[in-house]
Amino acid sequence: MEINRSNDGGCCGNINYHSNIFVTVRRISPELLLAQSVLLSTGCEATASITANTADFLIQEASWEIYRSSGSGEGGGRTVTELTGVEAYFDADQALRAVGEKDGDIPRVLLTECVKGIIQAETYLFQDKGFPTAEIFEATSMNKSYAGSCRLYSNMERVTQTWYQYIADRKCGDALFNLCKTAVVRMAENGIFIAEGGFIDSFQELSVRLTVADGVVSDLNGEFLRAPDQICLGNMALLNSLMGQNIANLTERQVETYCGGSQGCSHIVDIVNHIINALQQTSPKQYLKF
Repeated sequence: MEINRSNDGGCCGNINYHSNIFVTVRRISPELLLAQSVLLSTGCEATASITANTADFLIQEASWEIYRSSGSGEGGGRTVTELTGVEAYFDADQALRAVGEKDGDIPRVLLTECVKGIIQAETYLFQDKGFPTAEIFEATSMNKSYAGSCRLYSNMERVTQTWYQYIADRKCGDALFNLCKTAVVRMAENGIFIAEGGFIDSFQELSVRLTVADGVVSDLNGEFLRAPDQICLGNMALLNSLMGQNIANLTERQVETYCGGSQGCSHIVDIVNHIINALQQTSPKQYLKF
């Protein structure tokens, strides 16, 4: 599904910024998961990892390391003992924010990506959690945990297939979940910034494109390549609420609200925030974040 196809001549202009995040979650033993995230951008190179129990997702060890961060003064790394014993699940937000207050945005974001990856990997861990079948897990736990979290789970009466029907063709061994987010920012000859982002993981795939003139979103479009259900496709129309917004000070929470909240899509919010962050680093070219 597409909206507002731009007429500015495509992806022309000089590339100003790249930003890529990769996440993978693997079972490293019958009892343990390892989630790893990597940030590779024009301004930064960093990693984070979380080891957690398969049965209860309690974190055994968490750490981060920054190898390169132009101009920000951030660097080094540490083992984040404050996260030991925290459940790597939806309620980890407060603990992750505390890490951000102490260590900065880059460690917070990358550790958050690890937690989100573990939540996605739960799809294949229902037996570790004591559920005999995927169908029982979906009906009694998954649908309850996700209720009201997005357009899909806020409108379950309209869904045409179950989650496990949707992913039936994907085979899984020890590699439980993989994700890649990309953003490329170009500046056209007339000074307009064109930013394109792609989101692809083991279950979904989508792209978003923003055109920004004088700091304001002047055009946009997006489409799904893969989605769990037809109901998800309507989320792209919600992008229109970003038209006319100044991207300089847009927060993650504001983007979530503009993109529909519980009636939107967390993955659209995710890639839009990734794109906006990349845009915020290009003018002026200070590369203070990622």
